[in-house]
Amino acid sequence: MNKEKIHCSRCLGTTTHSVEFETNTESHDDLDDLGRAIASSGVVYTVLKCDGCEHIVFRRRFWHTDMEPGESWECHTSWHPPLVSRQLPPWHRSLPATEERLLGEIYRALHGEAFTLAMMGLRALLDVYMVGKVGDQGGFTSKLKKLAEHGYLSAAQLELVEPAIEAGSAAAHRGFHPEPDAVVAVLELVELLLHQDLLGSKLKGAVDAVPPRKKK
Repeated sequence: MNKEKIHCSRCLGTTTHSVEFETNTESHDDLDDLGRAIASSGVVYTVLKCDGCEHIVFRRRFWHTDMEPGESWECHTSWHPPLVSRQLPPWHRSLPATEERLLGEIYRALHGEAFTLAMMGLRALLDVYMVGKVGDQGGFTSKLKKLAEHGYLSAAQLELVEPAIEAGSAAAHRGFHPEPDAVVAVLELVELLLHQDLLGSKLKGAVDAVPPRKKK
């Protein structure tokens, strides 16, 4: 059985995969005067299974005989399900319903390489978070200031969140197409705020459960 080293979406790293099945289709695109093929193309379909976690992935690779020098297979490769390098955080199910749904949709956009949609979703998620904390009054800038005033954001976090909102706004209104690294950076920031909020609620509950000291 053939082996390949590719990224595993479950192990979140490069692992050895076994080729479980592979087939190739071919069509003749151009023929000479004698009916002989002078150009052809096709698709290689491959099913691979991770030797570690046994996660299965389907790969589709288009090829043609007129590939330019330096043209890579990767330009014509698609995966199902899409290869992912980041999973939803384990605490996402503890989020309020709307925030959990939006975060899930953002990850699906990210996995599908729809980076503009992911950035727009992050802006929407951040707006939902702010409205839940300080109410739906004013624009993003006003809400951010209120978050800081109420102690939900530190000065350092405020400086980071403002560019994140601007990136989301540019994606929604000005045709901005963000790079994957930029989307992940904003995602990490938004997740930090959401997780910080969850931890705060849990810590408060833990502190409230501590019995008071007995008076001497």
